[in-house]
Amino acid sequence: RVGSWRYDLFRGSWLWSDELYRILGLVPGQLPPSRDLLLQNIPSVQRATLSAALAALLSEGRALLLEHRIQHSDGRWVDALSLARAERDAGGRIRAISGTLQDISAQKRQAQELQAALARSERQARPLQALHQVSLLASQKLGAPDLVPVLLTEVRRAFDAGVALLMEPADSSLEGAREMLVELRPGFAWSRAIDTGTLRLLRQLVGSGARRLSKVELLAHSAYGELSLAALDLPLSGLLSVPLRSPSGHAGGHLLLSCPSEGEFGQGDLEVLDQFGRLLA
Repeated sequence: RVGSWRYDLFRGSWLWSDELYRILGLVPGQLPPSRDLLLQNIPSVQRATLSAALAALLSEGRALLLEHRIQHSDGRWVDALSLARAERDAGGRIRAISGTLQDISAQKRQAQELQAALARSERQARPLQALHQVSLLASQKLGAPDLVPVLLTEVRRAFDAGVALLMEPADSSLEGAREMLVELRPGFAWSRAIDTGTLRLLRQLVGSGARRLSKVELLAHSAYGELSLAALDLPLSGLLSVPLRSPSGHAGGHLLLSCPSEGEFGQGDLEVLDQFGRLLA
């Protein structure tokens, strides 16, 4: 939608098209057209910029091209693009200014949706690329002492998440401390050992595969005595636990991740992380 306007300097009169009124949510001719009527519907942070541009157009004939927002009569904000130019007489004096105001809300929305789709595509491709890289590293560096930290670094980069690896003893007992083998990302604080109750709960919750653990869920387990207060030192919000299962089915530990920057792990993430867990095991 495109509305138009014109201001005659000699007559001091404004003329608005019907569509310009409609963009503002007004009935054509409902109010006398004026500079102030236009500016009062512009956000305060943009009003001075548009006002200065109109003044420069009037005094110097400097063309105007400005993207801004304008308020509809129902209160919603419309994305708009304003273009204007000066009209001169035979002597070169500015006799009028005229311009258009285009509603670009649909175009802006489409651009934002495209940008979001591209971001999602990149977000989805990153873990798969990392999984491929991890597979190559695992085959090339099998047996190298630094292999596991290198693989976990790839996991952290792929998901932009805090990562730690909780190792369990070879037997199925729950006795003794379970040390965090790897701790990555500054400011991502894990206690160096997890108590028996927490480990038992992790086994119970994630026995079938990758599992998201919400803060509310873990607090509830704590309230019912199934989880010790020591577990509250974990970064509970958005915590994800992936059991490390060898081809024979033995669980050798848990890959623990904090909430990624996007706010949650998607189903595709769970599937890829389950494959990471098998590689790490």
